[in-house]
Amino acid sequence: MKGLLQAGMLAAMMLILGASPQKVVTYEDFGAKGDGRTNDHDAIRKAHEYANERGLPVRAKDGATYYIGVAESPAVIKTDTTWGTAKFIIDDTIPDLPGFKQPIFRIAASKPEYKLGAIKPLKIGQTEFPEKLDGPALVVIYNENVRQFIRYGGNANKGSAQQDLVIVDGKGKIDPMTPVVWDFDAVTSCAVCPIDTKTLTVSGGHFTTLANKREGRHVYFGRGLAINRSNTIVEKVRHDVIEGGGIDSWPYTGFFNVNKCAFVTIRDCAMTGRKLYDYPVPGQTKRKTTGTYDISGGSAARISFINCIQTNDILDAKYWGVMGTNFCKALLLDGCRLSRFDAHQGVTNAVIRNTTVGYQGVNAIGFGTFLLENVTSYANRMVNFRADYGATWRGQFILRNCTLSPRQECADANVFIGNCTPNHDFGYQCFMPEKIVIANLKVDLSKVKNKQFAIFTNRDPKNQNAGAPYPYIVTKELEVSGISGARDLVLSRNNRLFADTKVTGRDARKIKR
Repeated sequence: MKGLLQAGMLAAMMLILGASPQKVVTYEDFGAKGDGRTNDHDAIRKAHEYANERGLPVRAKDGATYYIGVAESPAVIKTDTTWGTAKFIIDDTIPDLPGFKQPIFRIAASKPEYKLGAIKPLKIGQTEFPEKLDGPALVVIYNENVRQFIRYGGNANKGSAQQDLVIVDGKGKIDPMTPVVWDFDAVTSCAVCPIDTKTLTVSGGHFTTLANKREGRHVYFGRGLAINRSNTIVEKVRHDVIEGGGIDSWPYTGFFNVNKCAFVTIRDCAMTGRKLYDYPVPGQTKRKTTGTYDISGGSAARISFINCIQTNDILDAKYWGVMGTNFCKALLLDGCRLSRFDAHQGVTNAVIRNTTVGYQGVNAIGFGTFLLENVTSYANRMVNFRADYGATWRGQFILRNCTLSPRQECADANVFIGNCTPNHDFGYQCFMPEKIVIANLKVDLSKVKNKQFAIFTNRDPKNQNAGAPYPYIVTKELEVSGISGARDLVLSRNNRLFADTKVTGRDARKIKR
């Protein structure tokens, strides 16, 4: 209240004296100390509230250190914000910390999400949205009557309601980079997220999370930066982590958390890989592991990561993969160095270029075209099609000018790995890419025991696909022009599954079947 009164009095005095109105809001205007000890979150939240109401930018004090302790609600950002050289300490070691699932900052849209009820059914590839919207929007579509992504394996579950997302312009046209990828016999609801046309920029700031020390549970912390606004740029933000509880901590959803928005660019930022935590399972002596992230995305489209790096070793297996996404479309990584790219419940149309991925490599299932260009993978494969979601890709894969160089000792190396389980119903038909193009792939097998190099791993070794209730549809065409560094090159260590795959291209004859 004191901060609001001070700001109000300042604005009133300016009007009385005929001075120019306040142009920048600071956290100090609302009582922030920036001393690294005082909890400044309430002052920070009030500063953004004031700025949002008046359309004013916010600037942190260069050199200040803002301590964030208890923060039961996020500071909502709706105007340009410059954090500059300021530091932020996010203290998650506080016992019984309230609001731990909430972000510290939330970049919010100027117009709120609204709902549509049941609408006309949708078909794969349709180009127009069947309902009139208030303006351009990202639309998330649901059919609660259908279950998909029914996970298999150690983290098995009952799946998610059928869902999809599309970008719709002001005339009702669907962006071709975000096509409808499912036939919807019914649409039970839609979430419409209006797209801001003006770009908002958040820049600078060095954040350090003091990781929680709670006894392991499968409950996620969310204290970071949530991005829920379309047409947003986040740049030059660094996030570090000081681990506190070893493996006995609660996991994190991700510091950079992009959800229900489109046209977001995260550039020149630094992320930190987190330890792989575990937790006890009631009635079992064996503990389960759970991934923890620094980048996460859900129901978002046209999201770009440009020149982003990981602060710790991308080859160190004690750190979990830095990135995980669900239900995203048109993802781009360009000029990055991260431990992995991962799309859990599907990505549609993705590009990774000029990028190095670490020991976990590229992991994906999804739709459309996936392009890897000038990508170096330090894993034992270029691409892992996630077996827990059926190892499916409905579309094509293009690898151009890439390098596979496993940096850890491994039994064998492949371009593609991942098994489908044809006796399990994932909620959809499972495919390998219909067409794969490999152009100029360099291979370093110095740390690989088996020097025979395969395009596809040993899929379906038990011959389960033949006559299975949910058969796997394999690649129709493989085009190969230029693989160097591997003298013994085979299509697969189990060619039976690929008997009908057509191999073309300049180096087709070099591949043994």
